[in-house]
Amino acid sequence: MARITYKKKLKIQFKRYYEYILIAVFCIAAILLLIYGVGLNIYRNKMNNIMISDVVEKGFQEYTDFLNEAETKNVLNQKLAHEISNNYMAYYINSFKRRAILDSSFILMDTSENVIYSSFSDEEMTMRRRIFVKLAGENVGDTNIYYSTYSQFNKSSEYVMTMPLYDDGERSGSISCFISGTDLEKIMWENKFDGVITDTAGHTIAAADWNMLDAMHKFSFDGGRFVYKGNLYRIAVSRSQNYDVVVYTLIQPLNSSQYTAVVILTLVIILVALGFSGNYLTEWLAELNSQSLDKLCSEITEIQKSGMEKRIELVTGDEFEDIADRINIMLDHLQALNEKNIELDRLNNQMERLRLEAQFDPHFLYNTLECIRYGVRLGDHNIDGIILKLTSLLRYSIGAEDKIVTVGEDLAHLKDYMDIIQYRFEGRFIYNIDISNDCIRRPCPRLCLQPIVENSIKYALPHQKKLEVGIKIWSDSDYLYLRVSDNGKGMDEENLRGMRDLINNESGGIKTIHYGLRNIARRLKLQFGPESCLELNSTKEEGTEVLLRIAIERKSKDWDTSC
Repeated sequence: MARITYKKKLKIQFKRYYEYILIAVFCIAAILLLIYGVGLNIYRNKMNNIMISDVVEKGFQEYTDFLNEAETKNVLNQKLAHEISNNYMAYYINSFKRRAILDSSFILMDTSENVIYSSFSDEEMTMRRRIFVKLAGENVGDTNIYYSTYSQFNKSSEYVMTMPLYDDGERSGSISCFISGTDLEKIMWENKFDGVITDTAGHTIAAADWNMLDAMHKFSFDGGRFVYKGNLYRIAVSRSQNYDVVVYTLIQPLNSSQYTAVVILTLVIILVALGFSGNYLTEWLAELNSQSLDKLCSEITEIQKSGMEKRIELVTGDEFEDIADRINIMLDHLQALNEKNIELDRLNNQMERLRLEAQFDPHFLYNTLECIRYGVRLGDHNIDGIILKLTSLLRYSIGAEDKIVTVGEDLAHLKDYMDIIQYRFEGRFIYNIDISNDCIRRPCPRLCLQPIVENSIKYALPHQKKLEVGIKIWSDSDYLYLRVSDNGKGMDEENLRGMRDLINNESGGIKTIHYGLRNIARRLKLQFGPESCLELNSTKEEGTEVLLRIAIERKSKDWDTSC
């Protein structure tokens, strides 16, 4: 079955995703256009209604507060009593009007229905207005403000607030405030929307276009829609909570043909743009995403050809770079493990050679066999045991299948070796062994102590009348300790420092005949971890001590390598 390339697979996948995105874009575009065509107009009409309603509410409240002020009532009663002039009265009213939102005019009447003060001109103070004020004064209650609408044909009407006046508990007259609808119409013109403001009886106070009203200057509509000059308008309605006022705002929906044309044109533009860019986009994305993988595959192929020394060089800033870094780490570990195994094999081979050289040293065998021969001739009853110990020792030395043995096993064969040495030298060599019971089954390298004891016999015994070798083995929670000490001549600081450098030299570059201690130290580190080590201590004329420290359990971090 033919394989498809990762790049082609990505292109097919991206193309499928692109088709899904295209469908989503069409749906979103249609929803947005629907919102624009219907929802946006409704929202704008509602905002216009809220805005003009707030102006009405705040403007009318300003006049209500002004009329109810004690100072205002006091000034009006003074005017009714002819205690202040018309000029002062005009000054007081105009001071308030300058800070008011809406413009207005005032008429002050006494209880005999005589006009005491008016801010209207003589031309504006018609008989119809006089009669209206008289009727409003008659309809007002004892304390409340009476609201009404003064309609003016073909021009803005006025919203009228009439309030009774009292002086020392006696009715002294009434004040009528005519709030002009002109300012409300200007606000609608400036914000470019149509609207009508009426009282609850349907009398129009202000209208952006008075031609929208019927012959009685009332605003009539069917449900939430209004038709004017063949155009359909949507209506938003709000009613004042404190005043007998209703606010209507109108907005014309988009023309259906215009709306359809906008939708079709927009979708066509989106379709053409995505059609041109889609194929290029999928090709580019596939190329971009496959570059990292192609580079990674190329680097891995190069590693297969060049060997484990090469490392992947990949800088992409994505997951492939992280994969390359992890492969490099794995290669580092594999190379270190390979080098470690090579070093371990080399040391094992060298140790095997040295062990064979030591165990099959002709002088050792000759001297031991000579002792056995003389023992047989002299009828020594212990000679059978010596022969058995030699046989066991030679068999243990030759066998190399198990590289790691238990402490008890290795110590048993070491004891055979020391018993043979003790038999040969009679009273000149003695040894003692001190081992904790929990250490007998602990793992250790094969023949890790015998080379150390051999060193003591080789270099210390010729200079001593009696050589004493002590072996102590104990453990704690982390390490197994094996210590070999003698009472030989020891060594001075210079020789001790040289021996320590030899032991700690891991490269093997120092040429020397003293391979034993260094090989034991390397085997400990390679087989039991870098925290395992060999320590050498010696004092001139006092003796030498060698301590093996073997990790019982491998630690994941913070190994102590200070040996």
